[in-house]
Amino acid sequence: MNFLDELSLEYDSVLCTIGDDKLQKQLQFDISLMLYFDEDELIEGTYDTNIIKRMIRQHFSKNIFDTPKSASVALIQKLFDSFLCFNKIVVVMSNRDTNTTYRVSRQRLVVYLGLGSNIGQREINLKKAIFELNSVGVVKRSSNFYNTKPVGPILQDDFLNAVVKLETFLLPHQLLKAVKNIEKSIGRTTTVKWGPRLIDIDILLYDDVRLHTEQLILPHQHMHKREFVLKPMLDVAPYIVHPVYNLNMTELYEFLTNKV
Repeated sequence: MNFLDELSLEYDSVLCTIGDDKLQKQLQFDISLMLYFDEDELIEGTYDTNIIKRMIRQHFSKNIFDTPKSASVALIQKLFDSFLCFNKIVVVMSNRDTNTTYRVSRQRLVVYLGLGSNIGQREINLKKAIFELNSVGVVKRSSNFYNTKPVGPILQDDFLNAVVKLETFLLPHQLLKAVKNIEKSIGRTTTVKWGPRLIDIDILLYDDVRLHTEQLILPHQHMHKREFVLKPMLDVAPYIVHPVYNLNMTELYEFLTNKV
């Protein structure tokens, strides 16, 4: 992991409106921001502190929040959406009157997603999905598209597959919900298991997280067995290590295709 540089900003006496449409109160906070970025990837002009200050003033003056924490989370999301250079953002809100401090931190994590389509205009379906994924993070790289034979007992057309590297601050189940909404927006409907799909988006790797719930298993439990996953993975991250098997994608691909 690269070491991140830090930009610190301080704002005194910001009024934050807490409540709902019926009952509201204004609280005064001092705001501290820690914005982290990778100096090696920074491009001149990617952020402007004056613009950030203006965004913060507008954020607190034009919105009503349930809690100070929700105000911080919404501010972080706005900054992530506006400035792709930031990898981690910390917001600290301090109320002098009550001597209360709220600290919220979010970091973009690297996620790898597998995409597939075998209904309609497959290439267009994949391109739509890649475009829409920018609404839940930042697409850093996408693989070539590969024509692959379907897996399972159902007779159907070949798939077009790809892998995308995404940076996101969404938590695993939040990301799962987001990609399912993207599938639905593109036109996917409920189908039988192993059946044809207009678009399919699977979370393959979420940083080095290992997770097993009813809705989501990380890493994807079948990715190491699927050439249509590993081959495009070689385009975007050939040397990233699988958190369970401790082998990189190149090694997994070579074992799967009997090249070692």
